[in-house]
Amino acid sequence: MRLFIPYIACALALLTVNVSYAYDFQFYAIDDYDAVGMPGNYLSQACIEGYYFYWAMVEYWNSCDDWAENGGVNWQDWATEDAFVNWTEFAYYAGHGCWDGPVYGDRALMPVGGCNGHLNVMHPAYYEFGAIHDDLKWVAWSACSTLFDGVTDSSYVNWNALSRYFQVFQGLHTLVGHRATMAEGTWTEWSPGFWPWEWFDTTSYNSGVLSRCFVINMYCGYSILCSWFYACDAVLYGGLESGFEAAAICAEPDGWDSGASYPCETILNPHPDYTQSLTGFHYYWYRHGTPTYSY
Repeated sequence: MRLFIPYIACALALLTVNVSYAYDFQFYAIDDYDAVGMPGNYLSQACIEGYYFYWAMVEYWNSCDDWAENGGVNWQDWATEDAFVNWTEFAYYAGHGCWDGPVYGDRALMPVGGCNGHLNVMHPAYYEFGAIHDDLKWVAWSACSTLFDGVTDSSYVNWNALSRYFQVFQGLHTLVGHRATMAEGTWTEWSPGFWPWEWFDTTSYNSGVLSRCFVINMYCGYSILCSWFYACDAVLYGGLESGFEAAAICAEPDGWDSGASYPCETILNPHPDYTQSLTGFHYYWYRHGTPTYSY
């Protein structure tokens, strides 16, 4: 009977969702890197992950207002204050990543050197999330090292390295990604039925399921950053050794007692947008096999 409890809980959560918890969203995915000028960097499941995110969000009555994959992506998706993502509330990317963000290949705006010596990433200075339109609240970058701070253990956080993202928050509440390398693959190590999302596949799963687990966790009432950590731990890192790390940066607005505590924010209880300057940031990371660290 214990195995059915998560499923029942999420079913009840689904029944209680109404339009006040429905959002506009977008997703962008690249696995055919030949299409963006980076031959030999093929992924197998990034677009699948984008589709899983789409269908999970739609199941909870959210609306997709833009998406692109492979050769359809372009710098206008993410870069500058008029980026497409600034017209939505939740944006998701799946593909290769670097310490400067998503790897867009020759679709990047004024690309700078990144992984493997390619000119393939946009400098974070081009990201202005939440600018102008005041819509974008949450961003997920399902890609390697996007939130890497230059530290490979839990001893401290290198805020100087993370400062490359400070100007990104121009209305954005939370940015989730990875502090370290991630991976894609297919494993068959779960106990069937223990998690609600296993009901559509109890024999095997691929890393594309990460996005679906992320959405289900959010609508079960977990905070956005914990939803990401738990999904990564259960799906992505379950077949890997300890040490792979998910991460999140949350804004700390001026007047913290206004009720905007973004590390605790859930999609079912969104916190107020900030209209004044930020006083700082919270950085969290989750190492598979160890507790969550935060600064």
